Amino acid sequence: MFAKLFLDGQQAGLSWITILKKQANYEVAFYNFDPVKISTFTEKDDERLMQNSGIVRNRLKIRSIIKNAQAYY
Repeated sequence: MFAKLFLDGQQAGLSWITILKKQANYEVAFYNFDPVKISTFTEKDDERLMQNSGIVRNRLKIRSIIKNAQAYY
């Protein structure tokens, strides 16, 4: 369920094909969409993710993933 919320948020403003092509990279970068692990991410993780060329590197989208994980968990 969280994976769907996760991917929907990433798709905003982009095509689904763009996100689906990067889904495997998101799974690795975000621990298989585990909201418990993602909810503990810090600014250091933000910076790490901003360097990951396998995902959409948009700071607001990354922060929204973390905030959504905290709310979900």
